[in-house]
Amino acid sequence: FFSALFERDGDAAYRKYKAGWNGLSAELMDDALLRLAQYQQIRGEFVRARQTYQTLAQRFPSSPLADDARYQRCQCLLAEGKIDSAKSCLIAFIQENRRSSYVDWAIQDLETAAAEPSTPRPAGKVLSPALSAAFYIQLGAYRVIANAKQYVKKLQAAGFDAEVVEKKTADAVLFAVWIGPFEDRDTAVDFAKKNVAPFAPEYVVVQKPQP
Repeated sequence: FFSALFERDGDAAYRKYKAGWNGLSAELMDDALLRLAQYQQIRGEFVRARQTYQTLAQRFPSSPLADDARYQRCQCLLAEGKIDSAKSCLIAFIQENRRSSYVDWAIQDLETAAAEPSTPRPAGKVLSPALSAAFYIQLGAYRVIANAKQYVKKLQAAGFDAEVVEKKTADAVLFAVWIGPFEDRDTAVDFAKKNVAPFAPEYVVVQKPQP
């Protein structure tokens, strides 16, 4: 578990969680399951992610991570384009988890799904055309551009509008991974808390420099 937790390579961490979660103690297994599901979700493996979230919620119904798993299971259904199933999932979540911090988001998702019943929702749809003052969610910065491009490819496969942005510092050139644009900081923050924090909790919201 700790080998995967401190692994800097996302693919390597994913393989370690996938191979070892079932042999962990109960104190660590729910955390490992959540992290495994998050990796599956960002890789676009929505069916597997949904199944892993469900395993977490069923095995550890009293875990503080169970609400997250139940809500993210509905998100996976939305990402798969299974709108009717997603609606049923969200309704059940709201009814059964009234005190959950995710209820407000679930209600918003349900309203969105009801307004567009025939349109599959990508896993992380960003709202914006060209903006004069655009905000982005930065997920990390790499010294090797190939690593940044690989991460962007996975994000795009999961439905995110992602890109690589070159950033120059005094002694190095870094390649940042951005999701966006968003029309204002509050919109970016809200989107990040809901869609990015589960798999990249160290994100930051940045404003694109004006030309």
